[in-house]
Amino acid sequence: MPDCLALLIPRRDEPHATLLAQARWLAGRCGERASIAVELLRWADDESFVERLLDASAASGLPLAAAGDVLMHVRSRKPLQDTLTAIRLKRRVADCGYALMRNAEQHLRSRLALAQLCRPEWLQRSVDLARACDFSLEQLKYEYPDEIVPVGETASSHLRRLTEEGACVRYPGGVPGTVQAQIEREFALIFRKRYEAFFLTVHDVVRFARSKGILCQGRGSAANSAVCYCLGITEVDPTQTPLLFERFISEERGEAPTSMSTSNTSGARKSSSTSTASTARTAPRWQRRSRPTACAARCARSARRWGWTGSASTASRRATSGSTGVRRCPPGWSRPASIRTPRSPGSGWR
Repeated sequence: MPDCLALLIPRRDEPHATLLAQARWLAGRCGERASIAVELLRWADDESFVERLLDASAASGLPLAAAGDVLMHVRSRKPLQDTLTAIRLKRRVADCGYALMRNAEQHLRSRLALAQLCRPEWLQRSVDLARACDFSLEQLKYEYPDEIVPVGETASSHLRRLTEEGACVRYPGGVPGTVQAQIEREFALIFRKRYEAFFLTVHDVVRFARSKGILCQGRGSAANSAVCYCLGITEVDPTQTPLLFERFISEERGEAPTSMSTSNTSGARKSSSTSTASTARTAPRWQRRSRPTACAARCARSARRWGWTGSASTASRRATSGSTGVRRCPPGWSRPASIRTPRSPGSGWR
């Protein structure tokens, strides 16, 4: 691995002979691309630990690089880190003991704070290692499964074949010229952006759901795709409505689609991820009741409580419940003189 950088992170509880053996082994394998990490966390044994690291560096020829063993961005997050440790150990925080961090130094410290702990050459080595890393988060992308493409086919040919088969099902009398032109225009963008695996994966999710009797329906911007219609993902016929494929995938947007929204027949919206199958579930009980229905239910409970019937008048209901419909001042309160009694006896203070 000539492009890899190696960093030896010693453990303080290991014997010094083990540290020397590890440093010599790493120096023999990686040479100048290897370093020994120096993690100073203001522990009581920091000085003796640094002496051991200096000895290992001199014996192996590996330079020392400043490191921090960072677990949180600010020191005030230590209670949360302790909670995570307790969850990992399946204990209460009070029972974790020495498994918790000794202090709150394992956070992102400033350069000034590091300069007070580490030697300049250690910090410079860390900077050199960081500059040697040319990795960018933009290089990360989703890896689609290989089994969605049959042996002997490519993703492009498989997507085209499935689309053509679906188009024959959608249009038994022949695919209209406008639809065929729309499909080819979408294919040009899909193949150019290399999005074939996305469409194949969503098609596989929908196929699996329907094979299990799970009713699902594509929705959202995906409904602007003739390819999705031919694959059976959506039900928007390109011959019945003008499509704007750029709402779904755009050349200028420069980002791959990550999900496609679907819904089941009960109306509960789902997000069909490209890596998991979408399942249709009924909405929870608290979601099934609309606001008017909930209000009607509360009124029905009040009627049963007071023994009212549908023909009971408002006056009889007030008399039964002890309410006169007139707001009165609470006991011990007096109405200010500037507030006059309203003309309507039921619309204000009395």
